[in-house]
Amino acid sequence: MEKIIHKRKIEFIDIMIIIVLLATVGLGLWMLFGSPTEIQAIIALSIFFGTSGFMLLRQIHKVDKNSIVKFSRVKNSFLKVKHNIEKNHIEVTNRLNLLENNINNKLDKIIKKK
Repeated sequence: MEKIIHKRKIEFIDIMIIIVLLATVGLGLWMLFGSPTEIQAIIALSIFFGTSGFMLLRQIHKVDKNSIVKFSRVKNSFLKVKHNIEKNHIEVTNRLNLLENNINNKLDKIIKKK
């Protein structure tokens, strides 16, 4: 099986998520050595966690939005195919009806001759 690799550009939001996560880890390490007070550290950590969570949710929403757009494109393609099938079905039905009428006419002529 062939593996498909999608190349993705690094965006600003990706860099921000990394920075916030590194800042959170850095603050945690700084707390281990006792530099900030506990209240300041808790406030900073909660801000960092909240920001990173918000950014991750934003990325998830963006991926979900792209999936919806792609699905609607596929849905439109299926609707076109369905329309073509219905159109062809009507044409085939009409041709079969004409063929049946022709056969019945020929049979009637044959029966009248006898």
